[in-house]
Amino acid sequence: MREERVTLRAKIDASLFWDVDAATRKAIFQPMLDRLNGKETELIKAAPDQEDTYRFLWAACMELFPAEDPTVLSKAFFQAAGSYRRDPSQENDSFCAYLQTAMRHLKAEEARKEAQGLMTLSKETARKVRKALAYMEDMGYTSGMVTGNPELEKTVAKAAGIGQRSLHEALLNKDVLVSINTERDDGAEIQTADNGPTLEEEMEAHSDAVFPLLRKAVLLMNLEEKQKARQNMVLFWSPRILGYLRRYEEPDMPERLGRCDDLRPLEKDGILWDQLLLRNYVSFCVREPLYSGEGPQNPKELESAAVNALLLEARRPEQDKTVAEYLGKDKGTISYHNRKIENAFMEMIRKGEE
Repeated sequence: MREERVTLRAKIDASLFWDVDAATRKAIFQPMLDRLNGKETELIKAAPDQEDTYRFLWAACMELFPAEDPTVLSKAFFQAAGSYRRDPSQENDSFCAYLQTAMRHLKAEEARKEAQGLMTLSKETARKVRKALAYMEDMGYTSGMVTGNPELEKTVAKAAGIGQRSLHEALLNKDVLVSINTERDDGAEIQTADNGPTLEEEMEAHSDAVFPLLRKAVLLMNLEEKQKARQNMVLFWSPRILGYLRRYEEPDMPERLGRCDDLRPLEKDGILWDQLLLRNYVSFCVREPLYSGEGPQNPKELESAAVNALLLEARRPEQDKTVAEYLGKDKGTISYHNRKIENAFMEMIRKGEE
């Protein structure tokens, strides 16, 4: 096995594709990288011989590094293949080594962003955060006072017209508080996108519209479509439904129980459990007893998912990193996967409002 890997690595490194001008390669791979990062970019058509070669090299790198997350590896490959320059004067010159460095940098950047808690804010959310900060200044409230007092936080959120969860995360994020939609103190820009409210904000504000639309979408699927969509849907909706059900860990138990009623129609139609809300994911996040498998005749199944304590305080069910931990995958892969599904569902919501 080791000899096969050495041979494969040598074949990748020796490819004549790396003699192609770096600018030409970058023109091919940069749009592919943009697409993988969720940007709508027109792809450049490579010459047939070049396309055959890079597809072979891409597949060979996947084979060479089978333990790596495919999305992370693909991003690193597109970056490396677009910028690598062969240097015969260097004794250990190697595209594969260059690719491994790119992968390490990608993983380090993802870890840095998670550690710093960088947020992507819509312009509307940023405006509401500004309004909340202005209100807090007028009232003499500090961020610590607000985030440490759920009732006070609710009051500020209501005054600013922002979801309490969104406000809480913004107030805990030093980069957002340094500057919103402008430059941070390290010179980098806070990521913003004028894409309106998030799906979580829609669920908070319009659950009476979101859940019936979701119910209708699933009921209209035939059996084959349900089976095909199930894996994507359950891993996208499980964290969102469980997060909504638990009020994103806000300690308002009566309201959590009340939110169970929003999901009863889905449960009654047999399309909630293990079609949208995965029981195993609930068990991964929430302490027993869960009364699982007893169906709509026993309301305790939803209620226990709503109010039982978390297994681990840091294992918040609505977060991508929890889904990544559950699946044993990279958080970046989960985030990319979820952005595509959320965009499609938000488009459904917009069409439903027209």
